[in-house]
Amino acid sequence: MIPPKELLKKTPPFSYLTEDEIDEIINSMEINAFEEGETIIPKNTVPGQIFYIYTGRVLIKNDHEEILSSGELFPISTIMSENDYFDADAVAIEDTVCYIFEKQLIKKVAFKNSRFKKFFEVFREKKFSELAFDKAIEEVFLKPVSVLISRPPVTCYPSYSVKDAAEVMLKNRVGSVVVTGGGKLSGIFTDTDLKRAVSQKDIDAPVSDYMTQNLITSEIEDPVFEAYVKMMENGITHLVITRNGNLEGVISIKDILSIFEPFAKIVRLYAEMRRAKDFAEMKEIFGEVKREIKVLALRGLSFKDLSRMISSIYDWTYVKVLVELSEEFSLKKSFSWINMGSSGRREQIIATDQDNAVITENGLPEDFLEDVNDALDYIGIPKCRAGYMAVKWHYTIDEWKKMFSEWFSNTTPKNLRLLTVFLDMRHMFGDKKLYDELFDHILEIKNKQTMRFLALDAVALEPPIGFFGIKDLEKGIDLKKHAIYPIVNAVRVFAIDNNIQEPNTLARISHLIDVFGESRAEELKESFEYIQNLRLKHQIKSGDNVIKYDELEKLDVAILRESLKIIKNFQKFVKSYYGVDRI
Repeated sequence: MIPPKELLKKTPPFSYLTEDEIDEIINSMEINAFEEGETIIPKNTVPGQIFYIYTGRVLIKNDHEEILSSGELFPISTIMSENDYFDADAVAIEDTVCYIFEKQLIKKVAFKNSRFKKFFEVFREKKFSELAFDKAIEEVFLKPVSVLISRPPVTCYPSYSVKDAAEVMLKNRVGSVVVTGGGKLSGIFTDTDLKRAVSQKDIDAPVSDYMTQNLITSEIEDPVFEAYVKMMENGITHLVITRNGNLEGVISIKDILSIFEPFAKIVRLYAEMRRAKDFAEMKEIFGEVKREIKVLALRGLSFKDLSRMISSIYDWTYVKVLVELSEEFSLKKSFSWINMGSSGRREQIIATDQDNAVITENGLPEDFLEDVNDALDYIGIPKCRAGYMAVKWHYTIDEWKKMFSEWFSNTTPKNLRLLTVFLDMRHMFGDKKLYDELFDHILEIKNKQTMRFLALDAVALEPPIGFFGIKDLEKGIDLKKHAIYPIVNAVRVFAIDNNIQEPNTLARISHLIDVFGESRAEELKESFEYIQNLRLKHQIKSGDNVIKYDELEKLDVAILRESLKIIKNFQKFVKSYYGVDRI
């Protein structure tokens, strides 16, 4: 049996505690065994304790029955309140052992430890993205310094002259050399020391006269943040890294700042992209952009920030290609280039293909449209496998109006599918008046019956949440299909029904607060962002949207379960609002 302290130190939120804080909690902890069928917390009581399941399973029985297992806490949402009732029965469904903590002690420790406190507030207020952000920051700050070592250390002997040491630095393109002698670390000679020697015209002096002695070092597994603090406290720009006292490498303040300032490289690449002379140069830079986006995702940048960044780069890529080819074809005809799908909603992440169409006044050369789609594909935005591209979807404004009128009046499965695609359209380039005219037409012809059918279609994909928690999580669930689409599709229906032109899901929810209510709107946004963050992190590592139980931490399982419950409740609201159970 693992000692309770060692077990809890690896389990959020207890892993956020200091040694003294966790000792305080452990010293007052009780352990209790509950037999199968025994009620641990009765419904509609104010719990005075919090339970950590060591072994066994517990049924939380209310309108949304779920089963908790080893490593999970309950009742989390009541901890930061004096009078919150627990609206469920907590019943052991097999012999169960729990660690039990007094609520007042948990609250006392929480008010001393902000991260510990935030954990409980997140579940009470369902601010899941805050916890995800904290986790991302932790992943950056607590990474071992070994991740910053990019090459073997460069060394020289104490007898080397300043000139010799400078030549070694120049040859190896480094800003410092570690001075070693007699099997020991004697000091470090940096570019600052070199400037000092040169200013005194003393380049033939031994490097030992100018090196920094009494080395400040960090061990290879020390966290990055600790190394940063050492450098700040000692006013140094280079830090020697050792493994059991032996030289392993050198890191600089620039290395550390590079992970604390993740946007720097992507901004530089964006600027280079704007200056690119041709499509070949754009292709090369775009490849770097995609690689850097993956790096940023692995460093914990949120979906919201990354999608905004990716949208800006993709949008500008589209515009540059369209400008170049419009000039090449000497186009004088008016048109509006539109994007749909995740690009239209400004929600694209790594694996984003083309979803585009064109609204024209009097048509466009098909060669032009084909060249645009080909150029985008060449640069790095793949063609749409479903065929939603301008080379196929290019019609005059009158033809578009007729098609939308047909789709809204004849609600076949195919027409409903086309509506879900094109109702996310966003003007990208050209004459926006054409886009606005078409959107105004859509708002004029929409009707209650079609909106009900779109609502029915939106709730067809249900979140996999049931009696035993998240269904089929061991085999894997598709986050895009069963968690993201149910929000995107339903929110789209409400947006169009309420004459909202904005295609972005989070922005649409903000516009719909009066319809959803503030609480539901905030819960939806938090769930959407959290699931998108989870999907992004998984997609970077695995390249797909299917996530399994063994790929998740206990904390992620808990938040995912809460998010899926919110989506399920939202679908009930959609069904009730549009009366789709009666269709």
